[in-house]
Amino acid sequence: MGTLLNAKDAARALGISERTVYRLSAAGDIPQYRVGMQLRFDEDELRIAFRRNKAKARAS
Repeated sequence: MGTLLNAKDAARALGISERTVYRLSAAGDIPQYRVGMQLRFDEDELRIAFRRNKAKARAS
């Protein structure tokens, strides 16, 4: 497991809005972890999932 990021840092790492991070997370498009009441995102898994979803969207 890589570095765990909060939504704000995850958004910055991916170049998207924080709201989009939450939307993708709720849809199950990016993996998430709960730490108490907070969401965290593994940086390595996040980048892989984001690239995979981006490629899938282009193929459609």
